[in-house]
Amino acid sequence: MNNEKFEEDLDKIEEYIRKENYKNLQSCNLFKILKIEDLEIRHSNFLQWLFDLNNNFEVASIFINKFLKTLGIDCGGLTNIMDCDENFVRAIREEDNIDILVKFKDLKQLIVIENKIYSTENNNQLTRYYNCIENKKDELKDYTKHYLYLTLTGEEPLQEEDKKHWKPYSYNEIKNIIGDILKNCSKSLSVKTKIILKDYYEILKEKTEDKMD
Repeated sequence: MNNEKFEEDLDKIEEYIRKENYKNLQSCNLFKILKIEDLEIRHSNFLQWLFDLNNNFEVASIFINKFLKTLGIDCGGLTNIMDCDENFVRAIREEDNIDILVKFKDLKQLIVIENKIYSTENNNQLTRYYNCIENKKDELKDYTKHYLYLTLTGEEPLQEEDKKHWKPYSYNEIKNIIGDILKNCSKSLSVKTKIILKDYYEILKEKTEDKMD
């Protein structure tokens, strides 16, 4: 998985955590310190990290399970599989200009995510992305495809034709999943991971609530 950009962010976060006492971090937000809370590409990178079983098993195994349930997809007991095949899930950034492709090899499920924070769709991009995936008949012939239009509050696509294929999905869903992980699974997480998740949860809470005002 190409996580280079987010890995750079994580390196900065880790460096900051090392320099500061953990108690001092309660009054600040690392995403705001790094000035990346409004950058759409950073949110996409964070989502890719949440799906990264190879490098982030402690969070990804839980997140994937809960995320798939929001889509009504059986995850096959993923949280009990401690030695997953490295190809069980692949989250790919910017392939064919699509923000995130999440491919579950064994489950034969493909999730296509178009991510919008403050920007809007343009140049019939949802139609183009849908056609691009549907034209890969040989490569994806056995896959069930799910097209998610991810926005802060679950807005529908602008074009009527796109509404037939793209399901509105809200960052509220992501926020709720992370909140549930922090509430019910925190004992299995490292201190650093809990800090990162808590700060991201607070960012999403702030942005989704602001958007609804």
